Amino acid sequence: METVVRLVVTSDTLNSEDITSRVGVSGTRTWNVGDVRLGTKIKEKENGWLLNSSVEKASELEEHIESIKSLVSGFEDNFKKFASIEGNDVELSVVLYFSDRPPLGLESEDITWLYKIGASVDIDLYPMPSEDDS
Repeated sequence: METVVRLVVTSDTLNSEDITSRVGVSGTRTWNVGDVRLGTKIKEKENGWLLNSSVEKASELEEHIESIKSLVSGFEDNFKKFASIEGNDVELSVVLYFSDRPPLGLESEDITWLYKIGASVDIDLYPMPSEDDS
């Protein structure tokens, strides 16, 4: 199983430097409208900022969420204010690659934290073949 968790912040009007300034935390990666997305030929249609979880991909979902929470600790109000502006978005992106049942569950504290930062949640599930399927 692999888990990828990111906090993704986007804006229709503010460039990546303005986003970083407003949220108060440096991201893992930033981009602006017209930049070519890494590993593709797709041009970005909005400005953005992304923060990856700092734990290993094999870690549990809860560990990834705790990592993101600790990386933005103290700046929650900045994210909430940012998300309240029209054309801006804060999203917790969760990608799970699984071979059995996806371990998908959020604790009430995590849901409260997501509300506190004004974030939506995007969850993508990708089944991987199990060893029995080979």
